[in-house]
Amino acid sequence: MIGNAWPVDDTGYSVLEWGELDRQTFSLRITAWVVVEPQGQQWDRHYASRAQAEQAVREHLAGSHG
Repeated sequence: MIGNAWPVDDTGYSVLEWGELDRQTFSLRITAWVVVEPQGQQWDRHYASRAQAEQAVREHLAGSHG
């Protein structure tokens, strides 16, 4: 299940919360963050934090795909 979406600067890329619904509290239990490109394509990789996902976008745009 997808939670909130966070824009990465003015790049058009977004970082989305990824997780599962906690059936007792009806809140999202975030397990990872994913990147979505401006055209809507989701990256296959999941990140341990929002900051890591945002950094991956910045590195991708800078040409460093390490």
